[in-house]
Amino acid sequence: MIQKKIEINDQIALNKVCEQFSSNSWLAVDTEFIREKTYFSNLCLIQICNGEIAVTIDPLNIEDLSPLKVLFFDPNIEKVFHSSRQDLEIFYFLWNAVPFPIFDTQISAALLGYGDQIGYANLVEKLTNIHLKKGYTRANWQDRPLSVEMLNYAFDDVIYLADIYLMMKKTLEERQQLDWLAADFEYLSDSKSYQIIPEKAWRKVKGRQRLSDIQRACLQQCAIWRETEAIKKNLPKSWLISNHLLLAVATEMPNNKERLKQILKGVSNRYIDIIFDLIEKTKTLNKQDYPLETNYQKPNACEQQQVKKLRQYLIQLQKEKGFSLSIIPSKKNLLYFVRGQTNLNFLMGWKNKMMGELLVLKLNEISSINC
Repeated sequence: MIQKKIEINDQIALNKVCEQFSSNSWLAVDTEFIREKTYFSNLCLIQICNGEIAVTIDPLNIEDLSPLKVLFFDPNIEKVFHSSRQDLEIFYFLWNAVPFPIFDTQISAALLGYGDQIGYANLVEKLTNIHLKKGYTRANWQDRPLSVEMLNYAFDDVIYLADIYLMMKKTLEERQQLDWLAADFEYLSDSKSYQIIPEKAWRKVKGRQRLSDIQRACLQQCAIWRETEAIKKNLPKSWLISNHLLLAVATEMPNNKERLKQILKGVSNRYIDIIFDLIEKTKTLNKQDYPLETNYQKPNACEQQQVKKLRQYLIQLQKEKGFSLSIIPSKKNLLYFVRGQTNLNFLMGWKNKMMGELLVLKLNEISSINC
């Protein structure tokens, strides 16, 4: 039961509350941030609740957040988030490391059958019958002073998070499934998951599968430059050059700047000069330096039968175990599984415990299908 709501706006108050929270075994945590005009998120507010006290911490008015870092990296305190990745990413870029250990109620909700990637407000309503307001999701959290309504919204994000965490953890313990989530949570706390690798930025451009080898190499060169430039200027990548234009450049690889200017209409001449040089550089690359793309190949008759049987098996398994239909792998991912790919989402973490291990056995059983 919440007894106090406290706004933390100065260093002394932060030091005091962090010392107070240090004796807890878990803390519900959330953040408010803005990212519309920047590459990196601007952290505007941090909320914490231990079930009795809820606080908002103003990082715009407090210079030294190191007491908070000590708290978030205490191995004896479980940090509870809902859909934690963006929050953890903020802390990674703030401290070059990710808080641990963590508990994510969105991932837990999927295991408990509430649906894959369920929103916080929807989950709170399902578990507590309390309807939360959603009006401040897109608010300008950099504004000061924050309104009473915005602060109440921020407090609710951790007050009810604490409630649903306790409810979900109890259910998971009763089902003896709490340890199923360990691998998922460890992955979220792995700093490698948040490292920016410009050399891989081209993989986020839709339509790349249609490119030839040299066109794909051109896309990679342009995407590396754009990622690096966006980081340096702390601007959204699309503000420099959109994915659509990057793909158009890589597809045509024009031989003269006039044609490139037509493609990149509205883009600054300095950027056009850089892109043109990258096109020319691509032409000098050795073929072994081209990035690899695994092209999708349609299944043969035997693979179609195996995928069909696996799909039927999963639907029956879902009815028996009661997990959400939304976590059942797509036919495409089942095809990759049939072909021997192992780095698939449903073969990791709790999904592997729920269905992955059984799928492996089922595939061995049906692999004798006469093709």
